[in-house]
Amino acid sequence: MKTRLLRESTFAPLLGIFFLLPLMPILLWAFADRWTYPGRTPQHWGVRGISQFFDDGGIGSVVKSLLISVAVAALAVPLSSAAASSLIHSKSRASRLVEAILFSPTVIPPFVLVMGLSPWVIRFGIPPTLAVVITLVVLALPYSTFMMRSAYARYDPRWEEEARLLGATRFGAVVRVRLPIMTRAFIAAAILAFLIGWTDYIVTLVIGGGQVITLPLLAASSSSAPGNDSVLAVMSIISIAIPLLALALIRRSDSTLKNEVLSL
Repeated sequence: MKTRLLRESTFAPLLGIFFLLPLMPILLWAFADRWTYPGRTPQHWGVRGISQFFDDGGIGSVVKSLLISVAVAALAVPLSSAAASSLIHSKSRASRLVEAILFSPTVIPPFVLVMGLSPWVIRFGIPPTLAVVITLVVLALPYSTFMMRSAYARYDPRWEEEARLLGATRFGAVVRVRLPIMTRAFIAAAILAFLIGWTDYIVTLVIGGGQVITLPLLAASSSSAPGNDSVLAVMSIISIAIPLLALALIRRSDSTLKNEVLSL
């Protein structure tokens, strides 16, 4: 037992170094006003990249990306939960067709889907942000549904039936039985959907028509101009830090959420 704990305590820091070491140049670039070859470290330190990030509207792009990602997760999770439950419990042959349609975005290139949807967005006058969210939900559904279907395959509905026999209402059985058991699956599906919205570039560029400026779009436009290494490093750090921060907060509040649900 002690040997196993020693191996785990040694392996965890090594794994952290393995993933963090490639990010060190990005961290150095974020605070480098000048870093030219053959210097191994920046010749001049500063916060030019951070100030340029603010001047280029970086905060607005981060907020826009967060709103879109949260909206995608909020819509994809309940839809994927309902779809996964239907696929698991349905015995009809039509469920195979529904499953094929539902998972088709995983085999169709996103660019093809976007180019097919963009004329309809223009024709019906759908607001760009709303169109981006709807399209990203379509792209996120296969992944979140796969996660939820795996969870429902291990979930026994007789637990809810037993709660009903003990006097719980249908809604109460869902809240006090299903939600605590499926909390991790809901969180995992939400994270997948959030990452689809957070990292998207093609959908936002084409469907948004240049009117929806998210962090990936701002980073892509900055990368086309020379001398923007420091501001690109700042954007890269933010794009990595926010999902990691969300994961840390979710992991910390996981047990608290379960206790609150059980106390309802």
